[in-house]
Amino acid sequence: MSIEHSVITDGLISPTEYVEIVVRPFWVMTMFAFLFYGAYTVLFWIYIYLQLHQRGRKRPYFYQISLLCLYLLISTITILSTLSLYQYTISKTTLEAISNQPSFNPDSHYALFQYLACSSSGVFILANTVADAILLTRCYFIWDSRKSIVIGPAILCSINFGLEITAVVLEIEGDISVLTRSLRNGSPDNTAATMITLVVGASAIFANILLTGLIAGRIWRLSQIVNCYPESDKVNKTDSKQIYRLVTIMVESGALYPISIIAALVIELQLDLGVDRLNPVVAQMVGIAPTLILVRVDLGSSIENPQDQSKSTTSARLWRASPED
Repeated sequence: MSIEHSVITDGLISPTEYVEIVVRPFWVMTMFAFLFYGAYTVLFWIYIYLQLHQRGRKRPYFYQISLLCLYLLISTITILSTLSLYQYTISKTTLEAISNQPSFNPDSHYALFQYLACSSSGVFILANTVADAILLTRCYFIWDSRKSIVIGPAILCSINFGLEITAVVLEIEGDISVLTRSLRNGSPDNTAATMITLVVGASAIFANILLTGLIAGRIWRLSQIVNCYPESDKVNKTDSKQIYRLVTIMVESGALYPISIIAALVIELQLDLGVDRLNPVVAQMVGIAPTLILVRVDLGSSIENPQDQSKSTTSARLWRASPED
């Protein structure tokens, strides 16, 4: 029996109710995911263009390779999550579950939805790890390669990675139980996976704010060092503007990911969507934040006189520590 021909006498909700409860909120989420993905794609190709047309500067290949990997991973997440959502909305199992009819066996569409959703979650972990590595590397070099500074954030990111894997494993175990037995006794309890996901979200927010603060604080401290050189007020003024712009770029762009996590958790809990349903939207911010930093720094550098950037040893060291190098 298709969804279109379901009747209330069967104990199932009407097609209109199904659209209101299931289809509309999830496809609105998908619309925003593609909106941000489009912006992310434009931003990524701007970065590629800047790399091809600014060959005079030497940059480590780490940022270029990591951003390419990040874009490919987030593109994969977008595809998998869209296919997963489509299978979820056309599944008869979804209709029966929403209608509080527990005596069913999952159909093939629901099984494919779970496979795709778990795959998307796994790729999301990889993308998040790459983004953390970019931020940690930037922090490490801007602090003159001092391991004592980044060891704490690195441990925190490692703990987050382990918790993310644990949450996905618990989610997979729940999905396997759904696919291997009838749900006459109700759906499996995913409370543990949900709680771990919430902890991961809170921890990721803290880690991101900590790393962004360390980077911005270091840049600000170096700006004070620049101001201690009275030889050339013009040079110091130029360097101070560059440093202030770097701080602004780091803080503004670095705040995108924590804000997106907070917004996603609030929306998911308010609408009872499940704590990982907005991952496709959050994933776009995982890629946009580091790419936006690099693009803004490169755009700023391309309109400045390169000779002015080499007049101060401190300023040059700061720019070398920044992502453009």
